[in-house]
Amino acid sequence: MKITHHYKSIISALAALALFYSAAPRAGILDGGEIQFHGLVTDEAPKWTWQVGSPDQTWAVDTADARTESGQLVFDLRGKGSLPFLEGHLYEVAERGGPGFTPFITFSSNGQPFSVTAGGSTTAQHFRASVPVRNPENGHVAGQLSFTLDQGMAVSAGHQEDGAVLPAGMSLVNGQSV
Repeated sequence: MKITHHYKSIISALAALALFYSAAPRAGILDGGEIQFHGLVTDEAPKWTWQVGSPDQTWAVDTADARTESGQLVFDLRGKGSLPFLEGHLYEVAERGGPGFTPFITFSSNGQPFSVTAGGSTTAQHFRASVPVRNPENGHVAGQLSFTLDQGMAVSAGHQEDGAVLPAGMSLVNGQSV
């Protein structure tokens, strides 16, 4: 019994010593730096809800209505109206905005980014882009679809504190301005 008791004491002492030495380097690493920040810390990101446009939204076209430019058929779809395909809103009212609050949306076709033909980039409020159109039978490029994309964000704000310049009421914003 006494031998077993001594082994238990020695094993306990070795285990405690091992724990002490394994914790010491971590404490040194944690204690060796300093983190400073300014601003607000939130416990969760904004809860965005997204709605994708209905798949039954289609535009019928007739090749007889197209004009030929550089060997390609060009359809004028301006008279067809708009085709909303992605709409988002906050699930609940947010207390405050700031960098990172506005969602960053990227656009692509089959994993390839759109070719922006006017308006700068896909983060602009209004830009023109094109995507290749492939023949479903052989996968070869048969042409391209060019379109204008309008995106915007509206913010409703109440009385502002701390000298904020956003007026009370509804405002249209873009980019990183929220």
